[in-house]
Amino acid sequence: MAVRAYLQSLPQVQNVHDLHVWGMDTSESALTAHLVLKDEELVDTDALLRTTSAELARRFDIRHVTLQLESSDALQRCVSDLDDCAIGSTRSGIGSLHEQ
Repeated sequence: MAVRAYLQSLPQVQNVHDLHVWGMDTSESALTAHLVLKDEELVDTDALLRTTSAELARRFDIRHVTLQLESSDALQRCVSDLDDCAIGSTRSGIGSLHEQ
């Protein structure tokens, strides 16, 4: 999928999971995704959310975007202990931008 490839190509992103794209009506699409960051301490999360949402609108005409940013530590905890998965409660939180 081209959208997944774009998100995974972002230099700050280590992994993409729980990617969902759907039509809201005949002319609008929405997207939700979890982005695992390579080094969350060095990422300007506001800029990442802003530029990624703008690019999704420009490249794919997806204007309703919700991205959850996660640390690579949380992903590692999930891989090593599925009973204690912390992916849903990461420090970076959720960002949502809707292009007008």
